[in-house]
Amino acid sequence: MPSTIDLWIFSISTYAIMILIAFVISLMVLLKTSGKLKKIDILCSYSYSILGFIVGAKILSFLDNNMEGNVLNSGYAFVGGVIGSVLAIAIYSKQFNIKLKELLSNYIVIYPLIYSIGKIGCLLGNCCFGKQHNGLFYIRQEIDENIVNVFPIQIVETVIMFILFVILLRYKSRNNSELKLISVFLIGFGLFRFIIDYFRYLRNTIFMNLTLSQMLCILFVLMGIYLITFNGNSKKIVRNQ
Repeated sequence: MPSTIDLWIFSISTYAIMILIAFVISLMVLLKTSGKLKKIDILCSYSYSILGFIVGAKILSFLDNNMEGNVLNSGYAFVGGVIGSVLAIAIYSKQFNIKLKELLSNYIVIYPLIYSIGKIGCLLGNCCFGKQHNGLFYIRQEIDENIVNVFPIQIVETVIMFILFVILLRYKSRNNSELKLISVFLIGFGLFRFIIDYFRYLRNTIFMNLTLSQMLCILFVLMGIYLITFNGNSKKIVRNQ
């Protein structure tokens, strides 16, 4: 499949098409699983979230590539997108007096879904490829005008993140703890992204052979562990009162 599709007056990349599909499907899931939240709050906060996601993803990609070029021409780093989205949701929460954890517990579920569908776009668009690999399950991709055997990182990310989406969706339907749900995402997403980064073709490391995204993923995991501990200690205090 070509990386771009030519339409009548413009062309659009297959990556952009998959991202648009991801946003539409994730919004449908969000509306379906939002519980007591008003639909208007979901729609409005989602617009904040998308804007924050794009800005955050652009900024982190720019920083991760040693600030070469300019922010507008940089790619999209998903970890930065999540951070930007969360900050935008926090602004909406403060502006319209809605509990932040109530909003976040809904958005946390769809982040892996967006990631999963988006990585199909990466595969079709021939970007974000894995490191050279001649073992089992390699795929062939064009890199610098050469056809190279690489680790199928986009496929692995698509599958694992869809599994995480299903786990979070089921957990949300069976558990009322918003903090636990958020912590499961932070730990699961953080651990996977930290590990999978070692299988990328391009890694711009900045400290101890770690990329900026990996360092942020460490913070994700630590925050998730803290939230689980905080949630557990809070329940003990309530029981002892």
